[in-house]
Formats: sequence, C-alpha cells, structure tokens
Amino acid sequence: MKKVAKDCEEKNIDLLPLSELEKETGYIRGGCSPVGMKKLFRTFFDKGVEKLLERKNTKIKI
Repeated sequence: MKKVAKDCEEKNIDLLPLSELEKETGYIRGGCSPVGMKKLFRTFFDKGVEKLLERKNTKIKI
C-alpha cells in the first residue's frame, strides 16, 4: 500500500472497510468492480494491463 500511495502522490491510503462498502459504492462485496461503477473513483491498474491493450482483438479501452 505504501508504494501505491507514493505512486498516486498520497501520504497514505487504505482499503475501504467492508462495513462502508455498499454505502460508498452502491455495491455489495463481490459485486464491486474497479471499472464501470456508478460513482467515479480513482482506479489504478498494474502495468501488466498494458499487455492486454496491445492485443489485436481486445475490447479494453482506457
């Protein structure tokens, strides 16, 4: 988490407590995707996603 905080120029970050998940996102645990959510949240991806974007038939667009 320290590296992610540094990469997004935050002092520290933490996961959202499960008890607050549905209230904040509108989704229950397991129904919460990092993309295509009702509300906009800052979302970070591993560099490995770039390989998916290079595929010819990918439907992923960022």
